[in-house]
Amino acid sequence: MVFCVRKHRKSSHAFLMVKKNIKSYLLLSVTIIMSFSFLLGFFVFIDSEIYNKHKITFSISPKVVVLIGPTDIKSNLNETNNNFNLLIHQLEKMDDTDFYMFYEKQFQLNHYQSGNLIINSNVYYIPNNTQGFYENHDGSGFISTRYLKGSKVIESSNQAIIDENLYNLLRAQGKNTDESVKITIPVAEENGGTVLKEFQVVGVVSAFAGYYTANDSRSLDSHIFLSQDLIKNTDSDIKQSRILVFSDRVSEVVSICDILNIEYFYPPYMIQRQALSEIQNQVFIKGITSIILFFLLAINLYSSFKNALNDRKFEIGVKRAIGAGKKDIVYQFFIEGMIVMVSSIIVSAIIILNLSLIYKLIQRVAFGVQWTIYLSSYSVIMFLFSAFFLSVSFSLIFAFQSTQIEIVKHLKQE
Repeated sequence: MVFCVRKHRKSSHAFLMVKKNIKSYLLLSVTIIMSFSFLLGFFVFIDSEIYNKHKITFSISPKVVVLIGPTDIKSNLNETNNNFNLLIHQLEKMDDTDFYMFYEKQFQLNHYQSGNLIINSNVYYIPNNTQGFYENHDGSGFISTRYLKGSKVIESSNQAIIDENLYNLLRAQGKNTDESVKITIPVAEENGGTVLKEFQVVGVVSAFAGYYTANDSRSLDSHIFLSQDLIKNTDSDIKQSRILVFSDRVSEVVSICDILNIEYFYPPYMIQRQALSEIQNQVFIKGITSIILFFLLAINLYSSFKNALNDRKFEIGVKRAIGAGKKDIVYQFFIEGMIVMVSSIIVSAIIILNLSLIYKLIQRVAFGVQWTIYLSSYSVIMFLFSAFFLSVSFSLIFAFQSTQIEIVKHLKQE
């Protein structure tokens, strides 16, 4: 109990001495804050750049591959494409594998255009009661999780799923209410003509793209999902089919496609493998840079603590002259060093967080980019190790050097 009280008193005394010598310690803190801010800022910037570069890549499921089907839809529907049928047969035998056919078409929604706004739409004809596609498809052959509100499936040929860009446009034009959203889309007829047909919007997915401005015109890319029943019995101008595969055996699916000479979009798992290789190279470079920064920081801290100690030599001489032991001096200066180090590191973290938020805001306002602040666990470990090691080691060095003061010499000087 007596020991704890003494330790508490010594710690309180250390806090008081930090307060008393605040000017000297503020100069020391500036060096520490600048050093750790640079180190942490380097980690945050590098990690955030890598993360933002690859965040879409890693949001894509590695279990997906999009295959390019027959260019003649009727041959596909009538099952006359032998290689494609062999592929379907192989997929049906695979465990942990789901797949379905879909078709794409592009056109402009001229009847919704106003002023200089051009609305480009990618339409996907998908099987009824298939939830995965319009929740996950990103419009370029890859899969990533998407927000969906409303119905989870298209159940009939008079229903549609649209993205938020198109949904917000319809709402802005005042043609729909939250309770009942409908959209008119040109649909092919059996005689080869086209007719405008109204669809009930049963779901909304997050937008895949936004507005683009060029030549005094604004262009909006939108995505619409319709029932595949709309094209089965029509002479549609759709010339390309796709097959979306979800599988734990994507590499095997790709191998089969290579054997059957069936084209496919570059599988996400291959892209992710390349991204991981780049990230690993960045980790190595970051590690080398961190070691260099670590030693530079150590040199700065040593010089700063030594300068701070020079201002306290007379004080140390007096304490020793009136009977203070070396252990008491060591403990006091160790605590003082830790107080200054920890406080400065916390301030560094706050500074970098605020600078990151400002940079994020600039990216959002000036460039329309959703920049994500990211710090990897590897960087967190390196920074915490640096902070802990440097704080403890230099506080100990600071404390040890305080006992090396020549008492008589510095008392005479004063």
